[in-house]
Parts: sequence; structure tokens; C-alpha cells
Amino acid sequence: MQHDRRFMAKPKSLQLAVRAASALVLLAGVGSVNPVLAQQGEQAVIEELVVTGSRIRRDTPLQNIAVIGIDAEQIDLRGFVNAIEGLEQLPFVSVGVNNQGNNTQFGDNNAFVNLLNLGSQRTLTLLDGRRFVSSNQGTVFVPGNATGAQVDLTIINPSLIKRTEVQTVGSGAVYGSDAIAGVVNVQLDRQFQGAEVIAQFGQTDEADGRQKRVSGAWGDDLFEGRGHLVLGAEYAELDPIYQGPRRGWSNNIGTLNNPYSVSNTDKVPNTIFQEGLINNALPVGGRLDLRQIDAGNSATFLFPRSCIAAQTVNVAACNTFTGNRGSTPFDYAVYNAGNGLSPVLGGLNPLAFAGTFGLSSGWPTVPTPAGTNEAISGLTRTAVPLQFDAAGNLVPLSLGQILPPTVASQRSGVNSGGFDSRHLNTIQAGQERYSFNGLFSYELTDSLRYDGDVLYSFVDNLQFADNFGTNTPAASFTSGNAGIPIYFEQNPFVATGARNQINSLIAANPTSPFTSIGGQPVFYLQRSLADLTGSTNGNVTNLEGNESKTFSTGHTLKQDFTFLDRSLYWQATAAYGKNESENLAALDILDIEFWLATDVVRDAGGNPVCRQKTLAAPEAINVRNPYLTNINIATGIVPTKAQVDACVPLNLLGSGLASQAAKDYVLARSSSSNEAEQTFASAQVGGELLTLPAGEVLFNTEVQWRREELEFTPNRVSRLGLARSTISQPGLGYAEFREAGTEFSVPVFGDDFTLPLLRALRFDGAVRVVDREGMGTPNGIDNPQVKTDTGSATTFTVGGLWSPYDWITFRGNRSRSVRSPSIVETLGAPQTGFSSLGNAFPCNQLNRNGGPASGIRLQNCDAFEQKLGLPAGTFAGLSPANASVPAGVGGNPGLQNEVATNWTAGFVIQPSFLEGLEIQADYLNIRLEKQIGLTFLGTQCFDQPDYPLSLIGGVSACEAITLGVGTGAGGLQAPYSIPGTNIVTGSPIKPPAILGAPTPVQAAYTIASAQFSNTNQGAVRLQAINTRISYDFMLQDALSVFGLGSKDLGQMRVDAYIYALNKYQTSADGTFRSDTNNNRGEPGYEKIQSRLDLSHRIGPFTQQLQWFFTAKAQVNIDIAEAAIPEQNALFFRPSWDRFNYNLAYAVNEQLTARVVVNNVFNDQLRPEFGLPGDTIGRSYVVRLDARF
Repeated sequence: MQHDRRFMAKPKSLQLAVRAASALVLLAGVGSVNPVLAQQGEQAVIEELVVTGSRIRRDTPLQNIAVIGIDAEQIDLRGFVNAIEGLEQLPFVSVGVNNQGNNTQFGDNNAFVNLLNLGSQRTLTLLDGRRFVSSNQGTVFVPGNATGAQVDLTIINPSLIKRTEVQTVGSGAVYGSDAIAGVVNVQLDRQFQGAEVIAQFGQTDEADGRQKRVSGAWGDDLFEGRGHLVLGAEYAELDPIYQGPRRGWSNNIGTLNNPYSVSNTDKVPNTIFQEGLINNALPVGGRLDLRQIDAGNSATFLFPRSCIAAQTVNVAACNTFTGNRGSTPFDYAVYNAGNGLSPVLGGLNPLAFAGTFGLSSGWPTVPTPAGTNEAISGLTRTAVPLQFDAAGNLVPLSLGQILPPTVASQRSGVNSGGFDSRHLNTIQAGQERYSFNGLFSYELTDSLRYDGDVLYSFVDNLQFADNFGTNTPAASFTSGNAGIPIYFEQNPFVATGARNQINSLIAANPTSPFTSIGGQPVFYLQRSLADLTGSTNGNVTNLEGNESKTFSTGHTLKQDFTFLDRSLYWQATAAYGKNESENLAALDILDIEFWLATDVVRDAGGNPVCRQKTLAAPEAINVRNPYLTNINIATGIVPTKAQVDACVPLNLLGSGLASQAAKDYVLARSSSSNEAEQTFASAQVGGELLTLPAGEVLFNTEVQWRREELEFTPNRVSRLGLARSTISQPGLGYAEFREAGTEFSVPVFGDDFTLPLLRALRFDGAVRVVDREGMGTPNGIDNPQVKTDTGSATTFTVGGLWSPYDWITFRGNRSRSVRSPSIVETLGAPQTGFSSLGNAFPCNQLNRNGGPASGIRLQNCDAFEQKLGLPAGTFAGLSPANASVPAGVGGNPGLQNEVATNWTAGFVIQPSFLEGLEIQADYLNIRLEKQIGLTFLGTQCFDQPDYPLSLIGGVSACEAITLGVGTGAGGLQAPYSIPGTNIVTGSPIKPPAILGAPTPVQAAYTIASAQFSNTNQGAVRLQAINTRISYDFMLQDALSVFGLGSKDLGQMRVDAYIYALNKYQTSADGTFRSDTNNNRGEPGYEKIQSRLDLSHRIGPFTQQLQWFFTAKAQVNIDIAEAAIPEQNALFFRPSWDRFNYNLAYAVNEQLTARVVVNNVFNDQLRPEFGLPGDTIGRSYVVRLDARF
């Protein structure tokens, strides 16, 4: 099938042509219907959007930087629910954070704009040209760790938006810091006149994702025309969309290791795709395992790859199982799984022997049943995985159909009894929104005007939590989700029949590897906790999300005046904004309480009781579960008496058997609140500076001050790490900005002053100084505040326009922009997460030969080895073992501004011989340096000339790693634990490292704890061509050339947007040497993205067809050619396209009906491999607009 699809490229093009043609026929059909109506009243005109993109008042909208906008008509025609939807239809606007994605408490469904894929924190969003309060939160765990001052566009009522301007590159000197990628300026309709009511409804093809929106606006003149008032209110509700079984692409399609790929050079894909995969290791009732597994051990031997002693307990039985096929149990299961065919085994299904041959050191280790079946007398050990059913009985594990049973993927079975979590996976986050707006203006005098506005928005984002909780033997010991030890002889929740089965297994097979703790036999339970957290399908009560309230008000005085015969103006603005978020986390498992409640014995009356209630005093939880020694919790591992006294026994041996009291005891939420405030003031003066033969020299000078404040407050559960979520500390800080800039425009040729090839020539320039300082709590709220000062930075723009003829204009721009570090990046409070860095020690066998070409890493590694008194070559012999380790992160007060140097060159063609046609094309060249990002500097500890201090951007790279040491000579013997000092630097260890705790991986000199830091190391290089073509014409005039224009056929408009990405490179260290990463041509960085709009208006009808095209891509553009045959079917992504259709019908002068069909043909990318492209699919919107 894969090969067949490769030859479908040409038919697909034909199919696309048929679709486009059918859509165009639809356009023509609607356009020509009822010609009588077309003659009633004056022919309407589709107005072309006029944008500025400069603070200078001028007659011409043409700028030296391309400005593209979305007007109110387009917002209405498409039925957008918020402003972000229109912006993301522009090819150069990447899909940033919005409501199409999983939701957490930290704002995954905020609508942040991401221009040019440079990160939403590098796009400046303005409201009527001024700063607006950010909705981003004071934690590093926001989506993509994009800890900037982004603005949520969902809080703005789209009915009051007059137009939205987008200006890419080079606008930092005009609008200020943060405009690295560009500026989005949302302009409100302050002169709205009349009354308007909008009612809108929509849903998807699958009858989900319903959207309901009601909006009203009213505007009128007051005080005999000197004043104007606009009031607006909106209610919008957007239902969440979950994967579930409705969408074929979401049918648990996953990858498995390909059993027929034996190496990375055999030209056979290493992975294959399989539909219906469910993790059979996570039944809700719980699976029985014989022992806990080290987190670094992922061996999986349900069916060995070879009948050798290294992979099986019984070579003879292994050979008997496979018969005379000359294959292995692995191959036999591939051929016969599920079909019951076995000449050797008497027709028994080979899945009945899953685990029979696995070594006791493998995973999972399963019990060996007693007795011997005559049909399989050659097998001395028939081990079958067991699970608890809903009632608590031991039954064979529901493996499903293992296709194919590979060494790395045998936990995934088709239609197994594991937990299917698709009903929790969010495609579109839900949202309920209320907004109220007031816009008012008053002419104090004939030349002095006051403008004011008030905005209030309440946004409620709640949907199913996808964190349902699990416990598995090979999980993280630091996060508390490893296997649950069950003392089955003492635990009264173990049914008598189950206990007898287990004891029979032990009696019949004394070598069966059941383990014991403190002399008591145990088994380990691994299971989904969905029934505990309220996450089972059809009965989901576990929600997460946030509630956000935003208040903003702005006030402006402006006046036109004359001085020395010059037309001038001044303007002063003051604004205040506040955003408050209450964050609701998913229900989580309390660490101490969970382990107390699952360690159950009988009291004197034979009733279940928490063991610790029977003890004289509380004991550490690692006494009964040694793997909890290193659990990540700030209060320690000894429970309080109050915790013990409140303990309620928890029954997990079955499904839904836990009492509500037990659930209440072990569940909590790691919630938080966030408050952001912004105070803004600016003053500007501008107008005519002097007169030249070509016209007036214009200028604008602005001074600006603003203060941004941020306070993040986690609840007690989050602050102390009492549950399985990360530890978050409260933090507060402020940043204060002072900016001053001047913009000018000098006409050299133009109007009546021209020469040949110099119809117009204009030079533009701007310069701006940005100064930032702040204070906050990067060391925690209980420690003294720290001041940060990034100093002054200068941005500039130099550009111009040249028109050799009236119909063509060339333009160009050279600029420098900055982004000041955010409060979180510089002053964020310490927080704890987890990262897979156990094998990242730079001196081990895997990493020691990396680093700079000078070999400085090897030199420093050898010096460190000698300092510890280790034999030469010790580090070279260390084999890395990976695991999830605690990782800390906090603000870096020493951060500097990000800096981008850019230049653009382009042209605008407006030919007089083809009126209505305009072509704009601009080349963009951006180099972003000192890029701020979270970095694990520990890998560079041994690469610096000042080792072991190893300062990088003011942060010690060697302080980023805490190494575990063992006992004996050189600390090379187990057990391995965390020392009191950093053995590289000699400094005290930093949180989240815990003195004396065992390392997550019990191996010599592995990283036991890590620190991430915000640094100015990264860099990006981007080159692209951005093109827009528009053509506005009367259809009858165009057809008259062919003699077909005898009747009114209406007005047509063609708009094409093409974004061609020529280069997108990133460099982690900013040098673009060995670490250069090419992204162009990868998903999200396709070489071509485009959009074509065909709009038609005739009489009461307005319709539009949109075509979106995305070029083909491959997952890794830097991959060696020889390795390409090893990649799976999704490595290459074909080009794909989708169509939208919009229709509006003016019933009368007051009422308009609209219909929108998104993704008309329900086009998908590669749904057969779980990649839809458009996760929502076809959807519909109907809307009624009433205006008076």
C-alpha cells in the first residue's frame, strides 16, 4: 500500500483540479442566480484594506516594510470566533498557542500569535497602537516554555475589530521592544454607528465541537455630535473536541519496532505503524508483577529473538515451541499470533505462552503456573502474565493481539484490556467567554479630542484532564509512580482465591522470583488509576483548565495644532490592565497519602486498616517501599501523625472498588493562581518638520514608560510537591521599561518634483532607545529580592521607497530589533521538573569525545578523574544508563536582550494597464542572536577554559549537574547516593537534589539531579520571500474580451498569499558551526505555504472560496541519505491542500445570513498513519447578522 500511494501523486493533482473546478462552478452558479436581485440597488464594492504600520500620519499607506491586514468584512465573512483564527490563515503566521491543543492549567488555549515561527514571545501585540496586558503566566511550564509577555487575542470581541495589521520585521524602532518577528496591531472600530446583533452556531462533521456565539454592539453620537459612544457585549461557547473513536486517524495508531529490520543499515524501516494499539500493561484492575524494575531497564522478553541462554530460561523448550520451523519464538508469534495454528502445540495459540521463555532479569517477570499440559510437555515453564479483573480475581492478562511482538514494544496489543485514553485526548480545548467593551470619544474643542476605552473579559477554559495517573514497575522513583508493593499475605483486599493462586505458584515453582520486603512476600501492582481520578470513559469527572479575568482601560488626549506654519499634533496616552487567572490542575495523587493508603493490613477485628495506624509512631514510607527514598517531596518521607490518623485504606485490586473516602484522602490538585498587571504611559508629538520640493518632511517622536508586574502563587500541594506534579515556588517581580524614539520620513522626489526614473523617492528612518530594569524573587519568595538591569539598547530602522515609474515601487529596509527578557526569564522563582539526563555526564563512554575540537573536554575529564583519585581510564569505561532525574529551573538575573539584525527588499506593482491588480513581494533576512532559552549547561561543564567554574552567561555550567557517588575506593561500588557537595565544584548541592538520596540510576557517576538555566546562547537565521497578489475587477469587464460580458456578473477579487521559506537554521550555541540545525523543509517549516481567496459579490450575494496549500516535508532534513530507507512511512510528508467556502446573503438592508464550510472536502494529510493534518476535519458555521 505504501508503494501504491507513491504513484498517486499525479491522480491526486487531477483530483485537486476537479475539486477546484467544482468549487469554481459553485462560485459561478451562486453569482449568476437571480439577476433581478443583482440590479436592485447600487452595486456594492469590496473595499481594499488600507493599512499604515507607522506612527507618522501620511497620505499614502505605502511603507518600506510590508503590512498585511485583515478587515472586519473578512472576519464577518469567515465567522471567526476570535481574532487569532484570521491571523493563522496567513501563511507566514505559524500556528501558535490557541484553543486547538491539549489544555493544562497554564494556558495552552490562550491565543498567542507566532509570526515567522520565531516563537510567540517574539511577536509584539498591540491594541490601537499601545501595549496591552499579558495573559501569560509566571511559570516556566507555560506551553513551549515561551515565557514572554504575550497577549491573548480571545479576550477581544471580534465584532468591534475594524482591522488587524500585521507587520513583519523591522518595526522594533517604531513600536518598541519584543517586536523581533513583527507587530500585530488590533484596531477597534471607534466610530461604529447603529446597532448590531449576531447569532452564530457551528459544529464539525462528527457533530462535536459545537460553537455558540451571541454578540451585540451599539454606537451613536452624543452631545450634538461632539461625542461618540460604542458599547459591545459578547457571549461565546466552544465545546471541547476529544479524539475518541469518531475520527479514524485517532484509532490508536502507533509505531512498533519492525521485527524485520535487523540494523540501521539494512535499508528496512526501523518502525512500522499499527492501528488499535493499547498499552496492555495498564489494565484498570491492575497487573501483577513479581518485582520492581530499575527505571533504566526496559528489557522486554515476552517472545525472545533467539533460543539462546542469554534470552531464555530453557533452550530446549524454546526450540520445542518453535518446532521444526527453523525460527524463534519471536518469529513464530509473528506468523501465528491469534490464528491458533500450531502443529507442535496442538493448535494452541502462541499468545497463551507469552512470557514463558523470559529470563527472570527481563521485564515483565510473570509467575509460572503449576502443572504440565500434555500437549506442551516439552515446555517445563509456561509463564502467563496475570491481571486482576474488575472484581479482584486473578485472570490471564488481556494481551490482545500483539502485532508484531517486538523486543521493545510488546506492551502494546491490538484490542487489549489496557486503558484506552483517547476520550481524554483533547483536539480542541473548550472555552466559555463573556466580554464587555465600551469605547467613547469627545471633542473637547475643535482641535482637542479625548478617546477612552474599557474592556472586561471573563474566559473559562475547562475540559477533561488527560493526566489519569499510572503506576508501572519501570517508572520514575522520584515522581512516585513506580509499581505498588502489595503484601498479599497481610492485605485483606487480596481475595482468598487470588492469594491461594499466588501461593500455589510459589509452592510449585520455588525459584519463581517473587520478592519480599522485611521478610514479607510482595508482588508489585501496575495499573491505570483512571477509576481513582475520575477519568474512565463515560464517567469523566476529572477536569483541568483555568478561569481568566482581564480588565483594561486606556485614555488618550490628542490635538492638532499649527506652529510656524507647520501642521503638527501631539498625543498623550495612559492605560492600565490586569489579568487574573485561577488555574485548576487535574486531580493528582498525593505521594505520602497514596503510599500510606495502599499499605493495608488487618486490624484486631480483621478489618482493613492502614498499616501505619497500627504502629507506635509514624515511620518513613521507604521502610515498606525502598524505592520511595528519592521521591521528590519537600516535606520529607516521614508522614505526620495527622496524615496517619486520617488514612483510609485504598483498594486497587479491581476496578472501581476504592471507597469515596479513600479517594478523597489520596487525591488533590496542584493548582495555582496568577496575576499580571501593566501600567502604561506615552506621549508623542509629530507632523511636518520642514518643506522640500517633493513634499513635507514628516516626523514622530515618542517617549514611553511602562511597568509590568507578575505574581504567581501555587497552592500548598504544588509548592511542597505533595503530589506527583512538579514543585513550583511562588514568585513575584516587576520590570520597568523606559523607551524613547524618533521616526522620520524624507521625500526626495515626488509630486511635481520628478526626474526620469525618479517619479518618487523617499527615505525613512527611526531610532529608539530601550531601557529595562526590574526586581523579583529568583531565589524564592522567602529570600531577598534580586535586582536585574539589562541596560540600554538601541534599535533602528533605515529604509526607503523608490518609484522609477508610477506603476512600480521598490522598497527596502535595514533594522535592528531587541526583545528584553521577561520577568519569568530573569526573576522567575525556582521550580522543579523531570528530565531524561541520567546518561548526560560529559566524561562517560558516550560523551567524552564530544565537545570542542580542541579536545579541552578530554583534558578536563582526565583532570577530574585524577582529582577524585580514580585510576586512569575509569570514566572512559563508564557505560551510560539513562533515567528521568529531578531537574530545577529558575530565573537568571544576568540575561541580556535578544538582538535581531534584519534587512528586507521588495517591490509593489500596480500596473495602470490592468487596473485593480497589485503585486507585493518582499525578501526577508533575519539573524536572531542571544536567543533566550532554557538550556542544560551541564553538558558544557568540561568544555570551558575556566573549568570547574565554567561560567556561561554568568551561570556556572558545572553547578548544573549533581553526580551520584558510591561506596568503596573512588565511589565506584553500589549503593550510589547524592553527596552533600557538588563533587565537581565543591559547592553545596542545589535543590532538587536531596542529600543522601539514592541516585535514580544505580550506576557510578551518573547525573542524579540537574539544573536548567535561561541563557543567551541560541541563534536563528531566517530567509524568506513573502508575496501577496490581489486583483479586483468587474467580472463582466473581464469576460467582455471574449464577448461574454453583456450582463452584470458582479465583482470579483483574487487574493493570493505565498510564503516561501528559503532558510531556517538554528544553533544552540549561536556559532552555526557543528551544531547547525536546518529546519527548512521539515513539518512546520515547509518550503512553500500559500493561500488563495476567490471572492465574488453580486447583488445580495457575497461568496468566497479559499484554497490552502502546504508543500511536502520530511521529518529531518539533515539526515544522511543512507539512513533515509530506515525511516518509517511518516518520514516523508506529502503536500496537501484544503478548501473553505463562505457565503453571505443580504436578506434585506438589516439582515444578513452567512454559511461557512471549513475543509469542504475533509482533506487529511496521512490519516492512515495517525497524521490528520487537520485534526478537526470538516466543520460548519451558520450565522445571522442584524444591523439597524
